[in-house]
Amino acid sequence: RKSCEAYIDECAEKGDRLFGIFESNCDAHIGNIKLCGINHIHNRAQVSLFLGDRSYWNRGIASGALNAIVNFSFNELKLMKLEAGCHELNISSLRLFRSLSFDISGFFPAHSITDDGGYVGCFWFSRVNDAALPEAQKSRFLDDE
Repeated sequence: RKSCEAYIDECAEKGDRLFGIFESNCDAHIGNIKLCGINHIHNRAQVSLFLGDRSYWNRGIASGALNAIVNFSFNELKLMKLEAGCHELNISSLRLFRSLSFDISGFFPAHSITDDGGYVGCFWFSRVNDAALPEAQKSRFLDDE
């Protein structure tokens, strides 16, 4: 409990926005979603998401939480862009970010060390607040449909 309180305090000191993810039926705390590195000059932030208990995976909970944080970031905080990263082997996160219109901005090979001493690459994603783009810039950033 003390380490959790310290983490919450650390997030608050840095200006991060930390939200708990709770099971709707019993109010059990099952994960967190966080906006960090919030840059109010360039109107962007990074988002990270964690669901600890695997029994909650693949049930749409992460999708709902990410969608809520996207809406909060764009509509309440008026951010222009969100960024996120995930390891190349995390197929669920790759699908999650892509399903919510995050574009792959890059790939960093051998980016993180694994428990067995190997290395794994990392995908970097971004999502632009299309509604906030000036009309003249939309054609430069949005795919032609």
